[in-house]
Amino acid sequence: MKARANERRYRQLDPERITQTVGELAGRIREKFPASGLALVGDDLVLMTREAIATSRRIRKPDVFIRVMSILVAAFLVGLIVFASFFLRVQMSDEVPLLELFQAIESMVNDIIFAALAIWFAFSLETRRKRHIVLGLISQLRALAHVIDMHQLTKDPNLSSVIIESDVRANVPSQLTPSDLTRYLDFCSEMLALLSKLGALQLQAFEDPVSLEAMTDLEDLTTGLSGKIWQKIMIADRLK
Repeated sequence: MKARANERRYRQLDPERITQTVGELAGRIREKFPASGLALVGDDLVLMTREAIATSRRIRKPDVFIRVMSILVAAFLVGLIVFASFFLRVQMSDEVPLLELFQAIESMVNDIIFAALAIWFAFSLETRRKRHIVLGLISQLRALAHVIDMHQLTKDPNLSSVIIESDVRANVPSQLTPSDLTRYLDFCSEMLALLSKLGALQLQAFEDPVSLEAMTDLEDLTTGLSGKIWQKIMIADRLK
């Protein structure tokens, strides 16, 4: 049983391991480029990781309040339908005009349809609420991916010297060697990969087609941006 539990453990993303990996990456960036804007982005990635893990734990838990309210709404509507059916049965047992009977049946059918839609809405409320939370987080991950892309965008390995942005307070730019440029771009690629993992972490806790589509778009974005970065890395490696 313990062996099977360990096997299942390695089939899923571990939030603690992700937190550790992101923290180590942010530390390496700050150690190599302490006065760079990329180091600040690494710090933001650490904060985003904490938020993403908190979100995944939040959506994993059932919303007891919404579920109880949904059950109460469903029970109330079903009770109304049962009462309407009993009332219609009483009318059918009496001698009533045929037109009025058809109108009563039509009214009951409309009530059943309305009740079914209301019950579906009530029971889907939790899913839609969690979907809204996940889509909001994925939107933030996409924004951070574009910020990372902006930091590597001006790093052209074909230039004789590449300028790395410095801390705004220092206001003193420094030059990157081809070896440092490779490390800089590699850090950007690693951060993009981790952003994709933070998005996938949400899908472990919440299986939803709409959220899955948004996660796929995020993965396509990070993969495309990382592909551009690796083209620069290969050029920089030839210049060493």
